[in-house]
Amino acid sequence: MALVPHHVASLQPYVPGKPIEEVEREYGVADVAKLASNENALGPSPLALRAAREACSRIHLYPDGSAWALKRALSARFSVPVEEILVGNGSNELIELIVRTFVLEGEEVLTSARSFVAYKLAAHAHGRTLVEAPMKERFHYDLDAIRARLNPRTKVVFLANPDNPTGTWFLEGELVRFLGRCPRTRWWVLDEAYVEFVEAEGSRTRSPCASASRTWSCCGPSRRSTGSPGCVWDTPSPGPSSRPTSTACGRRSTSIWSPRRPASPRSTTRSTCS
Repeated sequence: MALVPHHVASLQPYVPGKPIEEVEREYGVADVAKLASNENALGPSPLALRAAREACSRIHLYPDGSAWALKRALSARFSVPVEEILVGNGSNELIELIVRTFVLEGEEVLTSARSFVAYKLAAHAHGRTLVEAPMKERFHYDLDAIRARLNPRTKVVFLANPDNPTGTWFLEGELVRFLGRCPRTRWWVLDEAYVEFVEAEGSRTRSPCASASRTWSCCGPSRRSTGSPGCVWDTPSPGPSSRPTSTACGRRSTSIWSPRRPASPRSTTRSTCS
């Protein structure tokens, strides 16, 4: 009898990049900027540092696991109903939760080859089939190739825009046309963890048929243009809604610093329709 299921035993562990200190020792260099980890070399926000110091007086207590205040602050900031926001410990957790909860045995996860590795890991960790559409030249998403691979077993479709790790993106018009030709009975997850890095006009994708994801952290070193590691609107809760995704995700932050509220790296997600 096997100790663990085959789909778990066959998982390949993630190999993280070397710490800056190790790189400096190995190559005899200094003042290294670790681009692979998408960190902000400017350092943490002074507001975040102040909030962290203030929060230290409460570290002997468990935090609010429901993130009651945080969800209401996000709701007010992005004009999103509180019930459409889900907070998790990083985008990976919410990706895992979507696959674990909603992709049943015999159903499939669909995404693009060479896209964010967490989609593949979540599918394989739960014994679900992953279908990958090939990319276009220069590592762009091929939405037509993804649509061609839709079948009755497809349950969740992950679309990273801009993509991690390739850095390419598709425009809002492309997404709208793509979803207009696809069945609404699938769960479309639009992963916009790096959307602040794209300044091309029309790159802020929005659709009433996609759940949008973002990541952020209010403390620690920065990595987005908002000045924090991980500010993601991530995976969704299923269910139709008439509210467009853009109300939550289509806005650009006017500040380069983190929000004032202290929090550990977390993710939020809002759902619009499955």
